[in-house]
Amino acid sequence: MGYINFDWVPVYFSIKATDSEGEDLFNPSNKNAIHREVKVRYNGKTYRCGKGGDNSKSLKLEQAETVYVLKFGNFKPYAAYSGLQLVIVWPDGKKDVVSYNRDVKIYEDGKHMPEVNETMIVNGKEVDNPCLIERTF
Repeated sequence: MGYINFDWVPVYFSIKATDSEGEDLFNPSNKNAIHREVKVRYNGKTYRCGKGGDNSKSLKLEQAETVYVLKFGNFKPYAAYSGLQLVIVWPDGKKDVVSYNRDVKIYEDGKHMPEVNETMIVNGKEVDNPCLIERTF
């Protein structure tokens, strides 16, 4: 078995919002779009869509397959995180508190892929898909 080559991909959180009819509330062509009104609070700073905080973190609108998502992040992928906390503030004033944990085990021999274990808790409940936060209005 030879040396394993792999690329690290930065960690981003994707935020998705729909109304009770299943309409995408981040789609800019939706007259009820709310993407510009959502805020993310992290590490003492507030981020809005299209308005960056520092250069490494921002809240961006992106089209992902058939839906739009707000992406926040650019966290180091090879780092461990314990209790990384984000607060998503929705236009109606409600908040989602997100706690993210990531453990990374890197093998120095170059013959094993790194092991990554992640958990994400949203409002006190562990979610199945780390890094995706969904809200229905």
